[in-house]
Amino acid sequence: MAWRSGVWLLAVLVGMVAACRDQAPGPGAGGAGGGTASGGMGGCPDDKPRAAFELAISAETGTVPNDLRMEVEWSAGVEPAFLLDDPSTYASLDRANVICDVDPEKPAPTDLSVLRCDLWTPGVTKLTITAAGYITHEETLKPQQFDDCAQLATKTVDVSLAREMLR
Repeated sequence: MAWRSGVWLLAVLVGMVAACRDQAPGPGAGGAGGGTASGGMGGCPDDKPRAAFELAISAETGTVPNDLRMEVEWSAGVEPAFLLDDPSTYASLDRANVICDVDPEKPAPTDLSVLRCDLWTPGVTKLTITAAGYITHEETLKPQQFDDCAQLATKTVDVSLAREMLR
């Protein structure tokens, strides 16, 4: 199923890039990146595919919990769960659309102040992050596009996990 998601994502991204190339830049239009694929102002900033969302996950305790679990669901289906304490769940784009800045060849990190992840989910995305002793973070992410272009703009999402209140 993950390969179908990857193929679908590639088709969407190729279509977006093609739409950007065919669109003439509007007068006075500008966007992040300062130019277009054709070198003028406005329109698309470049032809590079980009993640729809960049996550920066932290915790109020200063260290990301080792048992962090991230689940991502979007129109193409449910992505494989990401478990910070299980390197076998660390993926690359050929296996999943959730890519975190961790090395699958090394032991799971135990002292991260921020976990950075890219979500290559070019549609409405449900994000759920859990960890023992922390309030579950649930959020629906909506992608954004450059103003004068059908290409997605990467949306930065900061998540700060809060401790549960003791009763």
